[in-house]
Amino acid sequence: MFGGEDSDEEQSNNIVNFDGEREEQGLYFNPKIDMVRPRFQFGMMFGSVLILRDALRLMALQRGWEYQYEKNDKIKEWIPRHTCNRTFNNTMVRMKLLVRKFKDRTALNPDWNPKSLAKTMQSEMRAKVNKQMAYKDKVAVLEEVEGSIRDQFARLKDYENELKRVNPDTTVDIRCDFSNSNKDPQFQRMYICLGPLKNGMKSGCRSVMGLDGAFLKSPFGGQLLTAVGVDANNNSWVIAYAMVENENKDSWIWFLELLCKDLDIKEDGVGWFLLVTSKKASFLHVKWWCQVRKSNFV
Repeated sequence: MFGGEDSDEEQSNNIVNFDGEREEQGLYFNPKIDMVRPRFQFGMMFGSVLILRDALRLMALQRGWEYQYEKNDKIKEWIPRHTCNRTFNNTMVRMKLLVRKFKDRTALNPDWNPKSLAKTMQSEMRAKVNKQMAYKDKVAVLEEVEGSIRDQFARLKDYENELKRVNPDTTVDIRCDFSNSNKDPQFQRMYICLGPLKNGMKSGCRSVMGLDGAFLKSPFGGQLLTAVGVDANNNSWVIAYAMVENENKDSWIWFLELLCKDLDIKEDGVGWFLLVTSKKASFLHVKWWCQVRKSNFV
């Protein structure tokens, strides 16, 4: 149903309505595919005015045009060929368009230098993008992403309830800081051990467990602690994971205590082998595992 002239998706002029009857429809512009290199056809339909305007701007920028449009949701005439000269200082470059186009990459690279970002934008937009515009784009994207992440953190309890509803054997432990009574609770750490993975580890995997920690790339930082086992085919088997504020003695002991409880590892820890790959925390792992669980380790 979607697709322009050069789209990879199948095109169709028919859709099925709610009564199960086929209706004749025009071509639809698919922004996920056709926005890379917009091409228009007479009679093409767009999901919204915003998608149409973005497509027109991108086409104009790619071909070095400038245009003006009237406040009208319908294009009365389409002229596929133009003889306009290419314009590098193109007024079609707008902040909202830059934010939508470079949002994902900017969010993944919060330390991206504005000068380097501006060069990347110029190369892809084929029009002038100055350092100030790149800086404003970066600020707008990070503010939007941070706001989105804050909203997601506020719904962590709903996420926990849904995981336990789907599988009651799932373990979720969320810790927050309530020390500041004048503000909302501040998230500290969260442990997750999914029920099917927990039961599979206890019933059919080897008694070998690897522990590791890694930094999280996000506006709020933090670290990811993981416990991975080995199944009967010598493949990796994720057991549990946790997002913590820092990789230290307190966070690792908290993580290991919950892990041992989930796997029914007794105090003697007979038959279990521990693999430690994090040099920074290896001493903490081995010391705690040996003194508290008295287990074997490698």
